[in-house]
Amino acid sequence: MDIIELPEKIMLGKEPDVIMTGGVWIAGGSIRSWFNGEETPDIDVFAKDEKSMNLFIQENQLKNLVSKSATTETYRRGGDIVQAIRLYYDSVENLLDSFDYTICQFAWDNDKIYSTMEAVVATLRKHLAVHKVQPGYEVDSLRRAFKYFDKGYKPCLGTLQGLALSFSGIEKEVINKQVELSPGGGKRIVKWD
Repeated sequence: MDIIELPEKIMLGKEPDVIMTGGVWIAGGSIRSWFNGEETPDIDVFAKDEKSMNLFIQENQLKNLVSKSATTETYRRGGDIVQAIRLYYDSVENLLDSFDYTICQFAWDNDKIYSTMEAVVATLRKHLAVHKVQPGYEVDSLRRAFKYFDKGYKPCLGTLQGLALSFSGIEKEVINKQVELSPGGGKRIVKWD
């Protein structure tokens, strides 16, 4: 995977309204929205370590905790939703490589805006392409495919194949546990919504 830098002058949308601190990245949809000028979703914050994340939370005065799970703290600050993702990365390359879909591969560290050529092309073409489905998160990636479809990102046959293959060899009980796991933490009852 080759990382590219995007010049700020090509960004069409709004820079995320946060105070950047060392050792953190804003990544995913809010940076993609800054790139293509679409509506900004929540602001996802990633860090190199817990100390860097805690400093970001302190400097941005994130106090209104909306929900918490094992890996995510969701805060409301004014009109923004800020998610502190407590999975730590030693480099922007490893962060971008961890995303399931190429359209998520955008990051910003206050100095540089990072992406991949695949992310840029997929965003401009409104194409949903699988980068890498993480083991243990297959159902979450499938759920997110529907979310991105609703935003206008269409999967191709290769995307459908990648998602389908991610489920091969997984026991029914494991799939059921993933379905029951609530993104906000806790357990959901499986039923028609």
